[in-house]
Amino acid sequence: MTPEELYPGLKILRFEIEISTQQDIPPDFYLGSTWRGILGWELKRLLCPYPRPPDCPGCILRDNCPYFVLFEQKTDLPGILDAPRGYILYPPLNSKDKKISLEITLIGHCTRFVAAVLQALAKAQKRGLGKDRIPFSIISMAENTPEKIQHLDIRKDILAQIRGPFTLNQWLEHLQDNGPVYNFRLPTPLRLRQKGRYLSDMDLSFTFTTLARRLEALSCIFDRASPLGKKRWLEVCALFQGLDKPGNSDSVRTGKDGFFRDLHWDDFARFSRRQKRKVPMGGLVGECTLVSDLPGLGRWLKCAELLHVGKGAAMGLGRIERTEDG
Repeated sequence: MTPEELYPGLKILRFEIEISTQQDIPPDFYLGSTWRGILGWELKRLLCPYPRPPDCPGCILRDNCPYFVLFEQKTDLPGILDAPRGYILYPPLNSKDKKISLEITLIGHCTRFVAAVLQALAKAQKRGLGKDRIPFSIISMAENTPEKIQHLDIRKDILAQIRGPFTLNQWLEHLQDNGPVYNFRLPTPLRLRQKGRYLSDMDLSFTFTTLARRLEALSCIFDRASPLGKKRWLEVCALFQGLDKPGNSDSVRTGKDGFFRDLHWDDFARFSRRQKRKVPMGGLVGECTLVSDLPGLGRWLKCAELLHVGKGAAMGLGRIERTEDG
């Protein structure tokens, strides 16, 4: 049972954008919430036709408004209490020589808003980043496709150069699983809550079932898919049982099932303008090795890289990606 078998038609559109800034940004400063704030602000300014914007939930244009659908819309689907967003803004922590990166992912029917999102990003160059309004400029852009990175000419019509979106089946159909040893890392905090508390150690079974639940929610909300149902969901949960079996370096050498990790809790907070307070966003970061013969596990890991998992995924948190030797 693999992600593309469950929801093969879920559309995903991904971009990688290189940006230059007029001053250095500390390499450990996380810009995920900053990008979300500035893009939301610019989208609303760009698209709202009213001189005095009404309350968005009561607006007659809301169902076709990119700002409302991406940033404000809630779901009435039963069983989904904390609805995911149809976008992911992931800023890799690789600031160097006044250059930073931003990866933008649009999901399901939100892929149709790509023109508005890119236009809002272009407008944001004048506004600047963060409270200090650091000026920035887009220097290059590429589309991440299942086969390769396709560089785009920003001097020409970007929309005419885009090949996607691609379905989840297209993203995963040619993926080489390369098990049974899986090395992967958590570059941004993985923030998972179980029974009212955030996990301070990696629980693989819970992590993958949370990922499966996120995939289901994204598919139902943004692709009009049907819920799995109780019987199928129990089968998914059973699939990941036993992945947390303790392991050590011998597990890798002998090929025996096992899981070991080098993780720590990265604690940081963001300031919420709506809540007018600092909001904690810490979570687990580090590296892991898993030895398992579970069929399709590499495809689930790829899905975690594409769609992230856990709290704050829209801001780029909860990314899980395989390393080169895994």
